[in-house]
Amino acid sequence: MAQTQLGRRRFPRIRTENPVHVRKLGNELCDTSAKTSSLGLGGCMFLAKEPVGYDAMVDLLISVRPKQVIEARGRVVYEALRSGSDYEVGVEFLSISEPDRKVLESIFDERHPDVG
Repeated sequence: MAQTQLGRRRFPRIRTENPVHVRKLGNELCDTSAKTSSLGLGGCMFLAKEPVGYDAMVDLLISVRPKQVIEARGRVVYEALRSGSDYEVGVEFLSISEPDRKVLESIFDERHPDVG
């Protein structure tokens, strides 16, 4: 089943733990800190202590390197309670600046130079 999901991905992902600040947009503004579990050119997955909400719009600040943060706007496309009390949240990037996209691409290329 995991292979089926990986086969459907438009963008490959890398497993990585990065601090991420999540700001939910809309009527119920909220801010929370989390940690990514995977990161890709098209989105990320992070673990949060509270649900964000399926289909919620979010602004993300992801610390990808010491003193380097990328910004992205995205939509929650997946959310599930994991064992314990953490929520696994999948976000599709809808908007990311070209300079931040290039940083993300360089990180991906460093980890997987043979993919591309």
